[in-house]
This record gives sequence, C-alpha cells and structure tokens, in this order.
Amino acid sequence: MKKLSGKLVAAMLLGMVCLSGCAQKEKLPDTFDEAAVREEAEKAVELFNEQDYQGIIDMGDENLKNTSTEEMFAENCAPVLEEKGEFQEISKMKIVGNEDKKSGVKYGGAIVTGTYAEGKIVFSIAFNEDMELVQFIIQ
Repeated sequence: MKKLSGKLVAAMLLGMVCLSGCAQKEKLPDTFDEAAVREEAEKAVELFNEQDYQGIIDMGDENLKNTSTEEMFAENCAPVLEEKGEFQEISKMKIVGNEDKKSGVKYGGAIVTGTYAEGKIVFSIAFNEDMELVQFIIQ
C-alpha cells in the first residue's frame, strides 16, 4: 500500500508540473530561441538516460524543485529505462509552444521520441521563458 501511495503522490506531483505546460501544440513563441529549446530538451533526455534525476530537477523552476524528489523520479523512471533498454538515438523532435490565455505566460518545449534497444520513449518537455524546466513527462 505504501508503494502504491508513493506512486500516486508522485503521479500527482508530475501532474502539477504538467499543468504549467501541457497541451503544447502551437508554434514556438517569438520569445524563445528554437536552438536553445532543442539543446535543453536534449540535455534533459541525456540526464534521464544517465539516471541523473537530480540534474533534471536542477533544470527546473521553483515549482518543480519544490514538488519533485530524486527518489520520485527514480521510482517512476528507472522501470521504464529497464524495460526499454539501452538508449540508441533521438529519432524525432518537434519544437512546440503554448501560451496560458489567462496569465499570458508563454512556454516553449519539445516532443522528443527516443529510440531504445527495446522500443521507444516519448518525452514531453516544456520550459518557461527563463528556460527553466516546467514539465518532464515520459510515455
């Protein structure tokens, strides 16, 4: 029960992070540099593959830093890495953006497909205008 409870809390925390940048389907806002978004998204995927979850957290904004722990990331990410095997390459990356209509806050991000020995992982990664990570979701 404790393990299930921990996963539920972790999923809720990841969901809160997601609320700040989900549904990114629009063009990248002019306030973002596409090359920088691409580079930071690649860095986040690299940290994931190295299982450097603290590194991912360190890329985050205050909300992500305050709601995420290395243990939470490890509990949710390590099994996926084990299942998919060794990382081979980033096979696809789409740079996207979004603007929160209520607050006017703009987000930039990437939908990244990573190819692994035993399948693919799709990452949804988003940054605020300060290029702080606000969303890191794996599917």
